[in-house]
Amino acid sequence: MATARQSPRQSGKPLMAPIPATDHHHRVTSNWLSADRRALLERLLDAQGTTAAPARILPRTPGPVVPLSFVQQRIWFLHRLMPDSPRYQIGGGLWLRGPLDVGALRRALEVVLDRHQVLRTTYRVDREGELAGHVGPVVSDMPLIEAGPGAREALDTARRLIGTPLDPTTGPVFRTTLLRVDEDLHLLVVVMHHIVSDGWSLDVLLRELTTAYTDPRLLPALAVQYSDYAAWQRERAASAPEAGADPELAHWRRRLDGAEPLRVPTDRPWPSRPTSAGSTLTETVPAGAAAALLDLARRRRASPFAAAMAVSMAAFARLADQTDVVVAMMVGGRERDELAPLVGCFMNTVPVRVDLSGDPVFSEVLDRVNEAVGIARAHADVPFERLVEALRLGRESGGRTPLVHHLVQWEEPTVPVRLGDLEIEPVPLFTDTAKFDLSACFITTAGGAMTCRAEYSTELFDPGTVGRVLGAMRRVAEVAPEDRPLSALPVERNR
Repeated sequence: MATARQSPRQSGKPLMAPIPATDHHHRVTSNWLSADRRALLERLLDAQGTTAAPARILPRTPGPVVPLSFVQQRIWFLHRLMPDSPRYQIGGGLWLRGPLDVGALRRALEVVLDRHQVLRTTYRVDREGELAGHVGPVVSDMPLIEAGPGAREALDTARRLIGTPLDPTTGPVFRTTLLRVDEDLHLLVVVMHHIVSDGWSLDVLLRELTTAYTDPRLLPALAVQYSDYAAWQRERAASAPEAGADPELAHWRRRLDGAEPLRVPTDRPWPSRPTSAGSTLTETVPAGAAAALLDLARRRRASPFAAAMAVSMAAFARLADQTDVVVAMMVGGRERDELAPLVGCFMNTVPVRVDLSGDPVFSEVLDRVNEAVGIARAHADVPFERLVEALRLGRESGGRTPLVHHLVQWEEPTVPVRLGDLEIEPVPLFTDTAKFDLSACFITTAGGAMTCRAEYSTELFDPGTVGRVLGAMRRVAEVAPEDRPLSALPVERNR
């Protein structure tokens, strides 16, 4: 799971990307926020008479039973609907090229498990009927498996491993396996349940493993644990005004009033008993067209993510024959210093609603999307689970996300790093599942091209249909600098 930069992908941001920083006043300076977006966000906050400098989260009284955050509670509920599905799992890996000390790697794993309580926690309803987390001891297990003669065999094994379900009620919620291809080539496979992690967490974990492998003393002490954040979040919600008087919920009530899900044509209706089966397809925008699109975004003072969102929304609007477009984005939720180095599920689903009526030219579409993204970020602290409940967005069958059925993300490419004679290269791994009807993740390549990877529900879409959706996005990106009206963009509706 499956942000950067927009935000960490699925699930998360790219593996091995920099951890965000904040200045001494705790103003938002996360690395996935461009200078333009950060300035817009802070202007919006200042205009509201608020500040981006929340009080620090403090450690709670330690104990073996811990509270759940709002997103953990929803993930636990969804897991119970489909306990045998890997839908809510996040997988990734590291190619390790060179001489590897397996013993040192196992000791590094123990260090990470000791540091992050959430990786040792299981979640179940107790005898009093309360859902709670239960912290267990440090128990490290990293099997060493002979993967076969080549990298392809190792990757096939890795995909099977991340597709093996984890059960957050019994554990483990975190699993590592070391695959040996030959003496100087290994693949470390990591899979975590989404109830304890997001894409950013995977990056944090892999960074800590490599640091602890070299020298665990280089890891700074953690100020708080994820359970401290969960307790703080619940205390904050309990002390907030009633839904009718809460200014943040009032904002979202106005913002989403009358909003409807996108009706991008599918090959089949939503199933009565969904399985979350999914697959991926990719489409590439050539380097020249990608550069022209991103140059247009810079001239309009928009981020690369806003450009990707504008391309997606324009294509979706034409495909769905709708001008009122609502698409999800993921926000990392780690703007506070003490949360940046934690493993845990902080990602928040945030609706982005844009009015594309009046047949605007593409530059105007980009302006409207960029403004909507900034507004959504300024109000992104409200957990999506609380939005659904307070605004009565409606529960959908089989864990389908209410209101927002499509997601757009932006990632930066990953790069190898070195630890002495050991070269480490991140490996993205995906389960054959889909959390949204269709998610579009944009990433630039080393040659300057821009790839869009679609994760889609195979219960709704055939590959050919998704290929046409991606083709529409590519064509919109290619003609974006021509500033055509929305109605003149080269998009044909699926039949």
